[in-house]
Amino acid sequence: MAGREACIFAGGNRLAKIIFEQNATEEKEMTIGESWELGEGYNVIANSISAKDTGGRQAWITLFKDANKLVDTVMAQYGPNKFFTYQMNLSDGTPNFMIYYSRVDSLRYTDAAYFKYTWLRSQKSLPVLKKVISSASWKLHMLKTIPLNSEIKNRLN
Repeated sequence: MAGREACIFAGGNRLAKIIFEQNATEEKEMTIGESWELGEGYNVIANSISAKDTGGRQAWITLFKDANKLVDTVMAQYGPNKFFTYQMNLSDGTPNFMIYYSRVDSLRYTDAAYFKYTWLRSQKSLPVLKKVISSASWKLHMLKTIPLNSEIKNRLN
């Protein structure tokens, strides 16, 4: 696996590829009906955004995988619904998708919602390490990620 991975602890330590990750300074603006492509067939659609509602400044979003709806949620600018996590496989104990509802603004012709700290991991995972028997000694294969390539090193235990 090249790139960044997330560790999953159910059924043995495993790694899953991080498909999408926003850093601390990135913010995504979405308007009603907009689709946000996250990678590997995943996308988020902003169904409705309300910047002027006195009952709460809310955004209704839907997460899709290959055009199939996985989940939809209504997020609020204030309170516990600012942060949303979705776990596709309940047995592995690690969220697949996380998103933070930063703020909402009323633009000239529509409302816009702003999202931060969005994170999405792959459903596919690999074991963290493998042991190989060779000449009655154990060899541990360690994967060291280097920009633009990867190299495998062997170390005797």
